[in-house]
Amino acid sequence: MYFVKNFKRLAGTLHALTKFLFWLSVVCGVLSLLLLAVVLLAPEGVWQRETGTFLFSAGGVLRYRLEPPPGTVFNLRPLLLAAFGVAPVLGGGFALIQWQLMGILETVLQDKPFAPANAGRIKVLGIILLAGSVLISVIRAVMAYAGIKTFAIANMDVAVTVDLSMLLIGLLLLVLAGVFRYGNYLQDEVDATL
Repeated sequence: MYFVKNFKRLAGTLHALTKFLFWLSVVCGVLSLLLLAVVLLAPEGVWQRETGTFLFSAGGVLRYRLEPPPGTVFNLRPLLLAAFGVAPVLGGGFALIQWQLMGILETVLQDKPFAPANAGRIKVLGIILLAGSVLISVIRAVMAYAGIKTFAIANMDVAVTVDLSMLLIGLLLLVLAGVFRYGNYLQDEVDATL
C-alpha cells in the first residue's frame, strides 16, 4: 500500500510537470511562428551584422571558431528563418509527446494504468520517436546548412543520418503498445468469463 501511495504521488508530480511542459512547448511554438513572421516581413537590411570572432557549433558535435576579417558583414536572415521555421515542428512534436504522457499519467491517477487507451497512447509515442529518429537529424542538418551558408564556411558538408537510439526506443514502444493491447484483450476475456 505504501508503494502505491508513493507511486501515485510521483505520478501526480509528473502529471503537473508534463502539463507545464506541454503548455510551455505550445507557447514556444506560437512565439516562434510570430518571430518567423517578423523575420519574413522585416526589411532585408535589418539582419545585416558585423561580427568579430565567434564559435559556430553544428549539432553540439562540431565546433568551429570563425575569425572573419574586420568589417565582414553577415546576413543572419537565413539562419533566423531556419531556426524559427523548425522551432514550431520541434515544439509541436514535444507537445504531442507531453499530451500522450499526460493521458497515461491521468489513468495512473485514476487507478486505471492498464486502460485500453494507454495502448494507443504508447503506440503514438512510438510512432513519434520513429519519425523523430529521422526528423531530428534533418532539422540539425537544416540548421547546420543555414549556419554554413550564413557564415560562408568553406569545405564543410552536412550529412543526415538516422538516430539509432530514438529508432530503437520507438520500436520498443510499439512492442510495448502491442503487449498492452494483448493484456487488455486477456483482461476482457477474464472479465467476460466471470
